[in-house]
Amino acid sequence: MVKQQTSKTNKVTPKNFTWVTAEAPPTEAFVTIDNQERIYFNATTRKLFGKSAQFYLGYDAGTKTLIIADASKTKLQGVKPFRLDSRNYAKAHVMVERFRIDPANLPLRYEYQGTEDVDGVTSLLFRLS
Repeated sequence: MVKQQTSKTNKVTPKNFTWVTAEAPPTEAFVTIDNQERIYFNATTRKLFGKSAQFYLGYDAGTKTLIIADASKTKLQGVKPFRLDSRNYAKAHVMVERFRIDPANLPLRYEYQGTEDVDGVTSLLFRLS
């Protein structure tokens, strides 16, 4: 066993360390539409969104912004919610077709922008990065 030598000037003390959390900050939340036309919530987005597996998805083609609302907290007439599977994926084929997103441009990553109150429900906003 090799004994490590330290000098008095290089003494290791707890105050010299900065603790790092394993949890990503909300600014690292993102949603991806992958090349298989699935929506993916990363772990930070999933934590922000909560435990609900169903969500409503809105899209502003002009600003390339997604809005995501928890389907357990609101009901939209004539709109069927998307459903996340156990891996945090949902089918996005309908969205890709409806908004004429070229599959050759996939994957697309949308980064968290904050929240917006829509009809009394806090929704998450994501903009194309």
